[in-house]
Amino acid sequence: MTAVPAGGRRAVDGGRVGAGTGTYLSGVHDLWPMHYPEYSHGYPQVQERIVAVPDPSLVELFVGPERFDVRTGELHAHERTLDLRAGTLRREAEWTSPDGARVRVRSERLVPLERPGLFAVDHRVQAVDESLEVEVRSAVVCSPQLHRSRTEAAGRGGVVRQRTDGSALAVAVLVDHDVTGPAETEVRTRATADRVVTTAHVRLEPGRELGVVKIAALGWEPQETRQHLLPRLRTALEAGLRDGFEHLAAQQREVLDDFWQHADVRVDGDEALQQAVRFALSHVLQAAAQATDRGIPATGLTGTGYDGHTSWDTEVFVMPMLNHVWPQAAAETLRWRHAMLPAARERAAELGLAGATYPWRTITGRESSGYWPAGTAAVHLNADIADAAVRYVHATGDEDAARELVTDVVVETARSWVVLGREDGSGRFHVDGVTGPDENSALVDDNACTNLMAQANLRAAFEHYEGLTVRDSSLSASVQAVVAAEVGHLGLAADYAREAVVVDLHDLRGKTSDGLHTASLAGSWQALVAGFGGMRDADGRLVFAPRLPEGLDGLCFRTRHRGSCLEVNLSRDGAVQHARYTVVSGGPVDTSHHGERFTVEPGAPRTFEVPPAPSLPRPPAAARARPARTAPAGALTPSRRPRLRGTRRRGTRVRELRVTPRRGAVAADRGQE
Repeated sequence: MTAVPAGGRRAVDGGRVGAGTGTYLSGVHDLWPMHYPEYSHGYPQVQERIVAVPDPSLVELFVGPERFDVRTGELHAHERTLDLRAGTLRREAEWTSPDGARVRVRSERLVPLERPGLFAVDHRVQAVDESLEVEVRSAVVCSPQLHRSRTEAAGRGGVVRQRTDGSALAVAVLVDHDVTGPAETEVRTRATADRVVTTAHVRLEPGRELGVVKIAALGWEPQETRQHLLPRLRTALEAGLRDGFEHLAAQQREVLDDFWQHADVRVDGDEALQQAVRFALSHVLQAAAQATDRGIPATGLTGTGYDGHTSWDTEVFVMPMLNHVWPQAAAETLRWRHAMLPAARERAAELGLAGATYPWRTITGRESSGYWPAGTAAVHLNADIADAAVRYVHATGDEDAARELVTDVVVETARSWVVLGREDGSGRFHVDGVTGPDENSALVDDNACTNLMAQANLRAAFEHYEGLTVRDSSLSASVQAVVAAEVGHLGLAADYAREAVVVDLHDLRGKTSDGLHTASLAGSWQALVAGFGGMRDADGRLVFAPRLPEGLDGLCFRTRHRGSCLEVNLSRDGAVQHARYTVVSGGPVDTSHHGERFTVEPGAPRTFEVPPAPSLPRPPAAARARPARTAPAGALTPSRRPRLRGTRRRGTRVRELRVTPRRGAVAADRGQE
C-alpha cells in the first residue's frame, strides 16, 4: 500500500464547527446496499461512498478559564490567509478575553504534497501585557462514520484506530507534538473513548511565547494487511517530526514553485479574474496530488459531494489541463484507469458487451450509480477515457505509457462499440438508446456529442443551441466559454469564463458546502487557455488561434508539449493584438498561429499579429441560462475597494479582503481597529 494523501474542510481554528467540516483520505470508503422498486439485471447492488476519518486538526487555546473564540471578548486584529505560493493556511489574531487577558495568536497549517498522509500545524500564543495562564489543547477525534474505535495515549501523542464495516478497511491516525516555551511548561496526554488529547500548560510572562507543533500521520489498509499500517505510519510520523514544520513548509514551497512555473495563467486588466483562476488552479493541483493511484474524485478531498466518486469529468476537464502543466499527475490518472480494466471487463460481461465498460461513478472500479438512464446508458464515458489516453501520449510523447497503458485502454473500450452500435443499409454506423453529456436528455439515438458533430455544422448552429441550453451543470460555463471564443462571441466567452472561475469562490450553485467542483476549476484553465488562447492539441500537434476579449489587456500561459515548454503571451496595443511564442525549455516546437504554421526555436521568440474577431450580435439565451455576469455583493473587482462589513465587536470593525493576486494569497479575513 502506498502512502495515502489526506484532505479536508476546515472551519476557524479553535474548535468552531462549520458546515461540512471533516477529514478525508483518498480511497477510504464504505459500502451501502442499493434498493430498487423493481430490480433488473445489471443494476448495481451496492454503492461506494467516501467517509470521514479521524480528524487530527483540532487545536484549542484557553486563556485562564476562557476559550479563545472570536465571537467572545474583544477582537483587536484578525487575519486568515490561504497562501497559494506557500501552500499553507495562516491565521494571526490579537484578542482580549472576557476577563481582560490579552494574547497574540499565530497558527499555520499545511498538508504536505510531497508526503502524502501527513498533516502539520504550528500553533503559537504570546502574552501581551501581563502574566497569563495559557493552555493549548490538541486532539485527534474519532470519526462518527467509522466503527470499532480504539484510542491510546503515548508520550506527547498517541494513536486512534477505527474501521469501516462494509468495505473492511482499517484506518489509523498517529500524532505527536514538539512543544517549545518556558522550561516549566507541563505537557500531558490522555485518551478517552472518542479522542486523544495532548495539553501544554504554562504561565506566560509578557512577551513570552508557547509554541506547539503538531504532526499527524494518517493512513489505511485492507483488513487482511492491517498489520502493516501502524509501522508505516510511525515511520512517516517520526520523519515528519524530525524534519520539523519549517522544513515541511520549505518543501511545500518548492513543490508549488515548480507547479506555478508551468501552470500559472497571468491575466492583465481583471484582478478578480486573475485571483479566481489561481484559486482554481491551486485546488486542481491539490485534487490531483491527493489522487495518486486512486483517481480524482469530482470534489477532490474537499467534501462528500457526489459521494466521493470519480467520473468522466476527470478525463474531459481535468486531464487536458494536467497534460500541459503537470503531466506526471495525468500519467497517474491514466494508470489508475488502466488498473480498473479488470473491473471494467467484468462490468462489460455483466451488461452483455465486449471488451471493457468503465463505470459512470466509482471509487474502486465498481459501478456506484443506480440511475440507469444517466449512468450505464452514458456510453460516451468509454470514448472519453480512450480519448484522454490518446491525448496524453500526443501531448507528452510518453511511448512507455503508450505501450503499457494506452493500447489496452483504447482497444478494450473500442470493442464495446461493436456490440453497442449498428450499421444501416447505407453503411452508416449508429449508436441508439444512449445518453450524452446532457444527463437530463437521456436515452436518445445518435447523440450529437457521442457521434461528433462536424465543425462546420457547429459554427452554423452556436446561436441555435445558446437559446436551448439549460446550463444546469457547473461544467457548462467553461465549455461554452471555449466554444463562444472559437466562433467569435468574445464578450459572451468572457462572461462564461468569469462564471467558471468563481463557481466555488462565490458559491454560485449553493453546493460548495459539499466540496469544490474540481472539474469546473480545471475547466476555468480551459476557458482561458483553449478559449482566449485558442489552443488545440489534436493529433499530437499544438495549434493556436488566440484573441483577447474586451476588458482584458493581456494573457500569458505556459504549456508543456513533448518535453518542451512553450510560453504564449497575448498583448493589446490599442486596437491591435499580438501573440508572442517563446520556448522556455526543451527543443523547438512546431505549431501554428491562426492557420499559419511555423517553428519556435529556443532563444528565438516569434511574434504575430492577431486577426480581428468577426463582428457578431450577441446570441439570445433563456433567462435562467444567461452567464453570471455580475459577481455577488462584496466581491472585489478592479474598480471597487474591499467593502467593510457592518459587523462590530467592541469597537472592532471586521472586513473581508481579497489580497492582490501578485502576492500569491487568495483570501483573508482582516479585523483592525
